[in-house]
Amino acid sequence: MNAVAADSSPSVRQVLVVEDEYFLASMLALSLELDGFRVVGPAGSVPQALALLEKHRGVDCAVLDLNLRGEAAYPVADTLLERRVPFMFLTGYARQILPEKYADVPLRQKPVEGSQLAQLLRELLDGPRRGARAPHRVRER
Repeated sequence: MNAVAADSSPSVRQVLVVEDEYFLASMLALSLELDGFRVVGPAGSVPQALALLEKHRGVDCAVLDLNLRGEAAYPVADTLLERRVPFMFLTGYARQILPEKYADVPLRQKPVEGSQLAQLLRELLDGPRRGARAPHRVRER
């Protein structure tokens, strides 16, 4: 899988996918591409994710697994916070393990359907539609 999908339209939103489980990462990337996103990655480790962020400065949003081969994804999350890039955690862990500085970051527990993920990312990027929940209020299942 290429680091960035072929569509280079400026209106297409770029999403960094950070997930170390190959099949899940591939499924997420394919689903997001089918939903109109340009996928950067997927990255399976913290160094790989940070390298992609350095190379692809135009990333619009990101989806992060918390545990990447035994390493917490917090350095990636911190970089995204510094750059004011909206992101969400997609993980098997509960919100309670997150440090306080990530309290407003949306968290969704795995598994999640690709279409649901695409909708959550659109809300994160564009704000909720009238009557929808605000992204920071997305709760884990």
